[in-house]
Amino acid sequence: MPIVPPLIVTAIDLTMSLFVLVLSLFVMRQNPERKINRIFGVTIFFFASWIICSSLSDITGFQGSIFWALWFARAAIVGPFIFCALFVYFTYFFPKETHELTRWKVFALFLVPVIGVALFPTDYNVASVTLESYGTGFDPGFLYLVLLICLLLYFGFGTYRLIRASRRAKTYHEKAQIFYVVVAAVSFVALGIATNIIFPLYGIDWLSVFGPSLAMFIFGTLTSYAIVKHHLLEVWVVVRMGTIFAIVFAVIGFIYVGGVSLLDQFIGGTASLLLTSFLVVLTFEPLKRFVEKNTDKIFFSQHYRIDDVLDEVTHSTHRLGLDLEKILENFNGLVRRYFKVDRSVTAVLTPRGTFLVTAGTASGEGGFELAVDNPLVEFLTVNQAMVINRDEITEELGEGAVVEKQAERIALLPGAYETLVRYDFTLAIPIALAGKLIAISFIGPKKSNDFYTHQDLQLLDHLAGELGVLINNARLYNDLKKLDEAKSNFISVVSHQLRTPLSAIRWTTELLLGGSVDKNSEEEFLEDTYRNSLFMIYQLDDMLTALDIEDRQIQLKFEQCSVREMIDEVLTDNDSLIKAKKLNIAVSLSPDATTIVADPGKMRKIFEILLRNSIMYAPAEGGTVEAAVRPKSDGDRRLIEISITDNGIGVAPEEQPHMFEKFFRGEEAKKASPNGFGLGLFIVQAFAQAHGGSAHFESAGRGKGARFYVMLPVYGKEK
Repeated sequence: MPIVPPLIVTAIDLTMSLFVLVLSLFVMRQNPERKINRIFGVTIFFFASWIICSSLSDITGFQGSIFWALWFARAAIVGPFIFCALFVYFTYFFPKETHELTRWKVFALFLVPVIGVALFPTDYNVASVTLESYGTGFDPGFLYLVLLICLLLYFGFGTYRLIRASRRAKTYHEKAQIFYVVVAAVSFVALGIATNIIFPLYGIDWLSVFGPSLAMFIFGTLTSYAIVKHHLLEVWVVVRMGTIFAIVFAVIGFIYVGGVSLLDQFIGGTASLLLTSFLVVLTFEPLKRFVEKNTDKIFFSQHYRIDDVLDEVTHSTHRLGLDLEKILENFNGLVRRYFKVDRSVTAVLTPRGTFLVTAGTASGEGGFELAVDNPLVEFLTVNQAMVINRDEITEELGEGAVVEKQAERIALLPGAYETLVRYDFTLAIPIALAGKLIAISFIGPKKSNDFYTHQDLQLLDHLAGELGVLINNARLYNDLKKLDEAKSNFISVVSHQLRTPLSAIRWTTELLLGGSVDKNSEEEFLEDTYRNSLFMIYQLDDMLTALDIEDRQIQLKFEQCSVREMIDEVLTDNDSLIKAKKLNIAVSLSPDATTIVADPGKMRKIFEILLRNSIMYAPAEGGTVEAAVRPKSDGDRRLIEISITDNGIGVAPEEQPHMFEKFFRGEEAKKASPNGFGLGLFIVQAFAQAHGGSAHFESAGRGKGARFYVMLPVYGKEK
């Protein structure tokens, strides 16, 4: 005989069923786009239906309705039949939403359960029921034997699949999730078979009343623990809020009942109810915050509160201002603290197009740089709204299989995965602004080996958006500072470079006008004045040309140009300096390159800058300058190669990357000619590129001369 009154057992069964049904609803609503959540919810629904039908059979039996007792007793078998098939179906999607199910496999999987359900109203299921002291007893048919076989086969096969999945699991929490699902399934099967099949076959019907309660209790306990502790199906947020509001309403209920009872002794009537209600309204919000804070500390210490994260982001934004380094360090420190990770860095787009993580961060990370053609960078450039999650990429990368459906057609993701593995990061979060990728946030695994939940990824994506705005603002501020500094430097350089020749012109002019110069020195003074005037004209012309280049106002007029004439004109203009330094000048023109199609003014400027530099920096007494023009080819492309060579000051290795930059001059060049803006080679490169060509140079080092090249298409740039 049962030791617990049957009505109490029935009430417990119904309460447990309601709890499980609510849990399944929360699971489906928490993340409805995930198929695994939907399957789990349906599976639990049929689990609970078994308990409910068994309880209703007992209730109607106690009320004397044998018909309904028989009907619910027969209906109780539907839940286990469908539940066992859904359990196997569930294992194909858990813990990863990848499966190899075909329609025929699904048909075979549900064939026997569907036939069993179709036979549930017949005597093959339950022939008759009798009213017993513990509830309703029943006479089972052969369908229960079929159910026993189904339970053993289906749950055995499903458990085997879960064990295989556990061996492939990458994280501790993933293994723990599978473990608790397996334990819950085995407990359900063991209790269900023992209390509803084996014992009734031997005439011990009354033990069946304990089966549903025990199975539901074990299942509910294990599932709730797995949800809270190991993020099973990512519904811990629902459990957390449910716990908080349950405690809040319990306390509010206690305050309300206690307040009414206490005030009723002194005031009584409606006044006590109104005062108590007013007290509840005033205390609800602060009580909720107090309970929420302490509940998190006690039960959910491993989780963060979104409000805390967002509040800190807001306050730190105003505190840090527009210092980019402090902004990045604050963001990564916040991620490390709230998400409990050891490693979090941000790779920021550099002016040369790479993404750089500087060394020496607070997390102890070394620096690294990703080129624009890195697969991860290429992938995020195209998919700026997608987070690359290393845990969500399947192990079958050789077949290009990935979890994210959006990426199934993109072959770059395996390469992106390899980049994450190389630097040992779990997440790569794109930070984009106005359609341009400006940074990438790299976050390592959690200290607990837990995976990143749906809420984690949503919050990190929001924080990345905020960081993108801060990075852009800091960059704009730095650009303005640099622009202001560049303006000041430019004014300083121009003032310095032009003051010297202007002072010389003024001094010689005053001497000439004052009549204090003898006739023999007048010509020398006039030559100095003329030379300084030419220098100023050249420098001002270079400045105006550089401004046109910056404004993209280079306009080309293509004509037939005589290379020999342009070289001779430049050599004639510099004849006095050539003679003074006693330079050896050599000009070599290929018969196929005596004329070119180009803009004559721009080409003369190129020859003027390159030849003048070589003449200026070549050594006196033994200096040589060679100018050569010859045809070249680059595949099917026909080119003209212009080369200017000297044996002068050369270019030091550390200076070579900067030779074509604006306002750059090497140290030896400054010594050889203190005056100059450093715009010549910048102009040469811009004019060459405008013609569809290029400019480069070679130098063995300081004091070993240099050779500058300009490559131009034979017929000029297409117009």
